[in-house]
Amino acid sequence: RILAFMIPILIAGIGLAVHLALMKLWLMHEPTYQSGCNLGEGLNCEVNQMSEYSTVMGVPISVWAIPTYLLLMFLAAFAILKNRGDEQEVEQSRNAIDLLLFIGMGSTLYSAYLAYVSYFVLETFCPYCMGMYAVHLAVMLMSFYALNMTPKRIFERYQGHISNIQPVPQAALVFALTFAAAFVWYSRADENIQKEAAQNIAIRDEAQKKELKKQFFEQKVAPKTESKALPKETGAQAQPPKKSPPKTNEVK
Repeated sequence: RILAFMIPILIAGIGLAVHLALMKLWLMHEPTYQSGCNLGEGLNCEVNQMSEYSTVMGVPISVWAIPTYLLLMFLAAFAILKNRGDEQEVEQSRNAIDLLLFIGMGSTLYSAYLAYVSYFVLETFCPYCMGMYAVHLAVMLMSFYALNMTPKRIFERYQGHISNIQPVPQAALVFALTFAAAFVWYSRADENIQKEAAQNIAIRDEAQKKELKKQFFEQKVAPKTESKALPKETGAQAQPPKKSPPKTNEVK
């Protein structure tokens, strides 16, 4: 039953991944773009998205996350449906949960590495990335709870078993198809955002040119303020008045 709650969590993870992928494209092509995730030095998705740690083999991590979440949704739905059948199908359901737990543990460990990089290298956290880390942790914990086994028993099931269980071929096919679809979507989004960003830059440049022309003509045709000339003083006026000699008292 707990696997049913995993599906909406994975849908939320897909939403976060799509948002981060589009944010990266805008940051790449639009110089003035500022995301709503830029909350200061300690919380800033832009720093993480523009760092070298945001891609794997040239593809953004958020794009890799989309087919991964779709694969996990497939495995969760497969486990739920097979759990209602006979004993053989119930075992197939457990095999699917094994894969869920295996992928959940791997993605959680990788999330821990990225969190380490964010804190100690980039010195900032990405709230949307942290949301995806929470999705990975939830998948791992819910899968562990669904198996209802001790870690030792789960490890024994993995030994010589993970490559032979039935959902692996189907899971590989689902991942390949969904990754191809996600990559095509990202490439088209890249083209569209690049065109839109170029148009925005051209509009801003044109507006700036008009503003500069307007300021230039305003300065050119501005009326000159005439300064009032002070009246010139005549020669008589210019001369200082003569002082009369002081009167002296004569002694008779």
